[in-house]
Amino acid sequence: MEELRVDWKFSLPDPWKRQLFVALCRRNGLTPFRQYRQRSTTVMVRCSQSMVDQILWPQFLELSRLLHDYLDEATRDIISRG
Repeated sequence: MEELRVDWKFSLPDPWKRQLFVALCRRNGLTPFRQYRQRSTTVMVRCSQSMVDQILWPQFLELSRLLHDYLDEATRDIISRG
């Protein structure tokens, strides 16, 4: 039996993390979208709960942590050169 696909709403104010999330959606065969008049920080995706719980969100959390560490290191490097 196929799982019910529903619309999921994610609010991602950080532009780097939003780009990462959209890329992960596309890599997993999903099409991110926004409904009319939604903020640019909102990303909608239609998929099953197991897709979000088992694949999409764990991938996002792991890569988001790596992205944060990388940007933190780059920021410290730029500040130290200043």
